[in-house]
This record gives sequence, C-alpha cells and structure tokens, in this order.
Amino acid sequence: MLLPLNLMVNSLAFEWVPTPWGPFDGLLGYLPISLLPLLLIMRPRYQTVALWMGAAVATLFWFYSAQYLRYGLPIVALLCPLGAAAFESVRRNVTSGTLRRTLVTLILILAVAGAAVQARVPTYALDFALGRQTTAEYVDRYVFYCAGTTILQLLDAQPDAARAYALYDPPRLYARTPIGRSLTGPNGVPPDLRDPAAVLAALDAGGYTHLLISRRYLPSDWAQSQLMDETFLRRYTTLVGNGPNTYLYRLSPPNERAVAVAWTTGPELLANGDFSARDPAGNPRDWTMTTPKSAFQSANVATLPASGSALLIERENGWIATVPVISERRYLLDTASRSAAAVADTGGLTLRLDWHAANGRIVSSDVSSMPTDATQYHRFSLVASAPAGATTVTVALVAQNSAIWVDTASLRETVGGVDAGIGP
Repeated sequence: MLLPLNLMVNSLAFEWVPTPWGPFDGLLGYLPISLLPLLLIMRPRYQTVALWMGAAVATLFWFYSAQYLRYGLPIVALLCPLGAAAFESVRRNVTSGTLRRTLVTLILILAVAGAAVQARVPTYALDFALGRQTTAEYVDRYVFYCAGTTILQLLDAQPDAARAYALYDPPRLYARTPIGRSLTGPNGVPPDLRDPAAVLAALDAGGYTHLLISRRYLPSDWAQSQLMDETFLRRYTTLVGNGPNTYLYRLSPPNERAVAVAWTTGPELLANGDFSARDPAGNPRDWTMTTPKSAFQSANVATLPASGSALLIERENGWIATVPVISERRYLLDTASRSAAAVADTGGLTLRLDWHAANGRIVSSDVSSMPTDATQYHRFSLVASAPAGATTVTVALVAQNSAIWVDTASLRETVGGVDAGIGP
C-alpha cells in the first residue's frame, strides 16, 4: 500500500546505484503523488478504466520482476496525464475563487519542488537523448568499459574473432562479435584462476579467441587471476590494440603456445630501470624525485621477482625520467609493483607518459592507474603512441593512495598493435 509513496519520496530504495539527489532520498519529486488521489474522484470512463488496469498490471509485473525505478517510469508517465485531467476537473467544480487560487498555488509549489529535485540529477541521459553527446562518448563515460565503441569496432575488425571474454561486461549491442563473461572448464566447473593451464583450458572450452580487459573496474579477485597477470598475457596472447585503461588481446591458439610472441622490439630506453645504480646521495641514477618525500631503499632479494633493489615511492609522491622517442611510434611502459601497505590498493600506482616537442612543450599525455597487491609484485603496462611532433617523453611513476614498491620499469617500442583510444 505504501509503494506509491515510497516511489516518490524514497526512490533510493529502488535503484541499483544510489541516487540521493532529492530530500528524503527522493528522485521523482512530489507532483505525481499529489495528483494520484484525484484519480479516485474522477468520473469513471472506459479510457480511464483501461489505463488504470494497464498501469496496475504493469506495476504488479514490475514489482515482482525488477524493482528498478527507471523500469517503472513509463507507468508513472501513463498516470500523470490522468492526474492532470483530474486536477483540472476538480478545479472547475470549485466555486470559490480563493480556493481555486490556493489549489493552483499548491500544485505550482509541488511542481517547483519536483523540478528542483530533477535539477540536481546528472544530465547524462538528457545529453545523449538530445544529441549533445555522441554514442561513443556516452558509452565511454557511463558504461564504464570501452574507449567509446572504438575498441569494440577493433574487435569486430579481427578476421579470426569468434568470441571475446570480458572481465567487465561491455555494451554488447555495439559489437557484432559475441562477448561473454562465463568461464568454465571442460568439466563444467569454474577454473582455478591462479592456474594458467586451467584458465587456458576454460578459455578454449568457451570458444574464446580474444580477451577484453578493463582496468577501470576490477574484480575483487584480480590479484589471484591469471587474466590480470601480464606475465600470463605476454606468454599466451598478442596485444591487438588498446584505449585508456582498456586492452584487446588475441589469445594464441593451442598450436601456437609453445613459443611466446614478443610484444616489444628495439633497445631499452630507460636507463637504470631496475633502480640498482645509485648516485652518492643514495638515489637511483637517471631518475628525479617529484617531491622531497620520495625515498630510495634497498630491498630483500627474496621478496622481488627479478632484481635485488626496488624503489619505494611514498604516498602522493613520484619519480620521473625523460628519454628520446620517435613520433608516431607506439611504446610500452612496463612495471612491476606492489603495495607497501598491509592491504591491496585498486588505484595504487599511476603511470604517466608526457610527450614533449623539441621546444619542451607537452604535446599530450597518457595516464593509467594500476592496482597493487600487498602480498606480491604484479606486472602492469601502459601502451601509448607518441604523437606527431614528439621528440622526448617523461615517464612518471606516482604513488596515489599508499606507499608503493616499484621493482622494475621498462620502456620499449611495441610490435604491431593499434591505438584504439579516444584520449585519457
């Protein structure tokens, strides 16, 4: 019985994403709830009864299926014209001019209050519906996954794309290639994501040929998943292309997995990428502190994947290095890092590439946030293209929410792949 009232003044209870923009956590405003009682005093007509019955059936179906506010909005839209007609009928039957003006004033107050609530609601749906925002921009900003729809178009352009596995569900309507999130082994049981062989067997059983990996929204078990481990990805996949924080990989067929496919080529561009060489002050050579709080420390060899030293970057601090590049070439910045705190950090290490022209002016920048785990090092990379006119790039390693250990940093030119991004 309280459903209509709760829909108006407690809309928060009927949304997956909380939307407390109005007073009392309301979203629809208060005009509809004030007009509905007037329907009870209207002279029943065939059309009115038909609308009532249709709205009642739709409400019951909505209530027992998916109680999301946005799915029930058409029902409210059906009842609003009836409520307005009922109000006009009541107003005409009132003989007192003062009472008429009072009724109109009350309705205006309720309408303004509802408009005030709506004015606080983000307008992204209106921007898209009214043509102020393109489909690609809408998908990129609010569907949380793709570099617009460009990364999906890149997937569709692959001649051998049969099915893609996605860690985070993308807008499938914009891709012709089937996309799935179900991962089960040949025996129908979900695989142990820590076991590379089990993950490969499940991908093969599902008929997956490509992987769509987004770092914007990570699964809770990302640190135990081979699908987020770049050591696994570089061994069994080929990088096809990427957008900001979104990567498309081609899974190597079983007959091609004996030999890993190289992702990079050419010489290493970062001198002292393992931070082992130090200057007299104890800081890593060829690197510059962005703030005085950063510190270099020698680490225990047993805790590191490769080298015997690591760089400790304090919270909200960083280190930078500048090296020459060739414009319009693609580069891969590779790092291995872990959290120095006791817990994992989903936005721990920020990788940034600032591309400079010959006069030192920044032409553009590419940024990506990497998660960090407190128990072990994880390998993550940022792939980006040097813009036209770029002659150097400044590599920045920045700790965001907690102190970060960085074991290695490498910058090399990529082998193949395309830039499917629309900008950070």
